[in-house]
Amino acid sequence: ASVSSNIALLVKLDSKLPGIEGDASQIQQIILNFIVNSAEAIGAESGEIKVTTELVQAERSFLDDLYNGVNLPEGEYVVIEVKDSGCGMDRETQGNIFDPFFSTKETGTGLGLSAILGIVRGHNGAIQLLSEPGEGTTFRVLIPSTDRPATARAVDTGEVEEWQGEGSVLVVDDDPTVREVASELVKKLHFDVITANNGQDGVNTFRKHHQRITAVL
Repeated sequence: ASVSSNIALLVKLDSKLPGIEGDASQIQQIILNFIVNSAEAIGAESGEIKVTTELVQAERSFLDDLYNGVNLPEGEYVVIEVKDSGCGMDRETQGNIFDPFFSTKETGTGLGLSAILGIVRGHNGAIQLLSEPGEGTTFRVLIPSTDRPATARAVDTGEVEEWQGEGSVLVVDDDPTVREVASELVKKLHFDVITANNGQDGVNTFRKHHQRITAVL
């Protein structure tokens, strides 16, 4: 649904990959975010997005050139790659692409890729970015492999339903409907709610009330 009919979405996955230790929904979020960005980079023109996976043996010199790579040990990594035939990025844009609130889109929040980098860090992984103006963009996420078997965690829904929050939550969004829905959800968890209608207002509100704010949404 995130890719228009003018774009071919190709998927080529390695069927013999080892496992990774991670959160399935967050991995899905990474892939979807890259696909959406690729679709926007291609625009109304005909184009192609290719999603592939592979296994690599990463050495020190390779890891040191990646986002968050200097913090990782050499070893075996599973790679998720999203490659597009879009407009590509210049060096200046690439240098800022993972910064919070940096966006090349008029309506963008600039939080998508910075959030993705946070997820990748949380999985002890790294990101490789390859791009040239007019030549498309490739995002490659490296996550350490594991030989541990997959396990499903059971959730006791009774405990979840009885759980109650405490303190105040700052809800920041420029869409009034989103603010309203998010605020109602937070109130049902027994938090107090403070709202802000844009990023700057959110920063100012946080400075004013930070001592009683438990979390920011």
